[in-house]
Amino acid sequence: MNQQLLREGINHIADQLCRAVDKDFTFRVQTQSSDVDLQKLSVLTNFLLESVEENLKSLEQNRHELEERVLERTKRLDLIVKGAGVGIWEWDPVADVVNVSTQWMGAEARGPVDHTFDLDYWLSQIHSADVGKFKKALHLHLSGVSERFQAEYRLADGAGGYRWILCRGVCDRHPKTGQPTWMSGTVSDITKARFHDKDTGLVNSQYFELIVDEKLRRGEPMSVVLLNIANRGLVVENLSRHEIQSMIETVVERLMTKVDHHSLLGLVSVGLYGFVLPFSDQRQLADFSRELISLFDEPFSIGEQRLWLTCHVGACDLVDIQAMNAEDALYAAQLALRDMRSNQGSDFRLFEDSMRESSLDRLDTEQMLRMALRHDWVKIRLQPIVNFEDGVISGYEALARIEHPKKGIISPARFIPVAEETGLIRQISEVVMKQAVALAADERLKVLHPSGFTMGVNLSPLQLHDPGLPDRIAAMLAEKGVEPARFKLEMTESAVMADQKSAIDILTRLRQLGMRVALDDFGTGYSSLAYLRQLPLDILKVDRSLVSGLDSHPDKYAILEMVIGLSAKLGLKVVVEGIETEQELLQVIALGAQNGQGFLFAKPITVEELPDAHQHVATIFANMK
Repeated sequence: MNQQLLREGINHIADQLCRAVDKDFTFRVQTQSSDVDLQKLSVLTNFLLESVEENLKSLEQNRHELEERVLERTKRLDLIVKGAGVGIWEWDPVADVVNVSTQWMGAEARGPVDHTFDLDYWLSQIHSADVGKFKKALHLHLSGVSERFQAEYRLADGAGGYRWILCRGVCDRHPKTGQPTWMSGTVSDITKARFHDKDTGLVNSQYFELIVDEKLRRGEPMSVVLLNIANRGLVVENLSRHEIQSMIETVVERLMTKVDHHSLLGLVSVGLYGFVLPFSDQRQLADFSRELISLFDEPFSIGEQRLWLTCHVGACDLVDIQAMNAEDALYAAQLALRDMRSNQGSDFRLFEDSMRESSLDRLDTEQMLRMALRHDWVKIRLQPIVNFEDGVISGYEALARIEHPKKGIISPARFIPVAEETGLIRQISEVVMKQAVALAADERLKVLHPSGFTMGVNLSPLQLHDPGLPDRIAAMLAEKGVEPARFKLEMTESAVMADQKSAIDILTRLRQLGMRVALDDFGTGYSSLAYLRQLPLDILKVDRSLVSGLDSHPDKYAILEMVIGLSAKLGLKVVVEGIETEQELLQVIALGAQNGQGFLFAKPITVEELPDAHQHVATIFANMK
């Protein structure tokens, strides 16, 4: 075959193979030549085309299967991401390009319009107080100090609120240099875990303070109100866990009726609810506080029980007090709440500047009280109790004083309220009790009272509900050799009424051990004559308020006459307190009183001053004859 025909045959095959350039391998090469070499070339080419076609089909099938696998894996990953409530982010630290998923934009409260941005934009979305912690955590991971990156930060939600975000990630590094080349991670919304209270469903104190700070920063008019469930402790002691939760939900349901989309209700601490209100007006504030209190006019249905809850309210106008931050606001509202609890009157109080000074004085008193207990500055004074029939001192009431090395004698009017509020009253009462028992066995008093005398000690509300108190006092008396009948325990009406059942049990046991029981300050508290029959009493001490002004207040005269007469019928010994003038002494004696105490006879004095007090009392009655 000549070269011309061979060239034509090869060109013919080459022309057909041009289809393969366009990735078409389905055709087959044909040749009309009878040349064996050309025919072999044609067969070999077709064999290669068939092989390529089969391989392509196989590759296509593999690609399709791989795509299906990738799609399935992607669906599963999407489900995992969706179920976990997280978004995905990737960051190229070299190019400083961040790519984020749609879920990430949902998790981020103020997510960008685009899915791509730089790190500075991301940082600009974070609360300024959290940027430093974010950058530090990122630096520690990129430098290899920490194995993983993790940071929590706050983001404004664009609606006046905030959300907490948890961000995690890990970077890929260059195999030789170890430098970060890529970083990926997730973000998740942890607002509910960080900003919500699980029992009430309300925002917690952290979120509450954040909102107050933000509104103050923007200069918005605002007030803060705190509502305390005053008898919560007593109520929950008698409820099951399920009933306590039911009570909480019912309280929140009522409180929510006073909240709109302009205000905020949160749980500041256990039993203490806080309101952020969008106005700065004390009249509105007072009206709102009264409306809150009115929510508690009706009992709460807890299971099969109907319980009354007592609320106290403290409020402050943040513009008026020029609050700088949430701490200032809460401090002022809590001062108002404390002032309301410590004074008689309405169930709410608006903050006043004088409360700051009062709070500082309270703090100073508390510190002084703790020092007094540590350094044995707490001492007792004895105020004589006079028997009118004999005209002699028949007993004493032990009263606490603080002998400060620099400030001198500190009156109980200053430190007892603080002691009761802080719980230090228990320690003071124990100190007074020990000193009183020791004085009851003091030889100097025995010399003054050959026929015996009584020693009275006031019980604090905490002691009055201590089941171990009777046996503890009996042990003290036995150790000093003091007869229980000479010891008298005094308590106020309010202390008894706080938990009457428990108080009656303690008082009954004290009497069974041989001690005598007195109700102190009668006429200042509930003053119910009916319940005198229910209490295990020996002595009734009438308060100074019923004695002062007897000659000019006929009603006081009638009340005191009735109390003395009823006490005699009930077998109660009466001690009239606060007698300061001889005129008052004559009047109470005329009404039938047989015992009394007051400044007319002696102020609370030391043991060394008792002889002079005895002489003074003797002189008073000698002059009356």
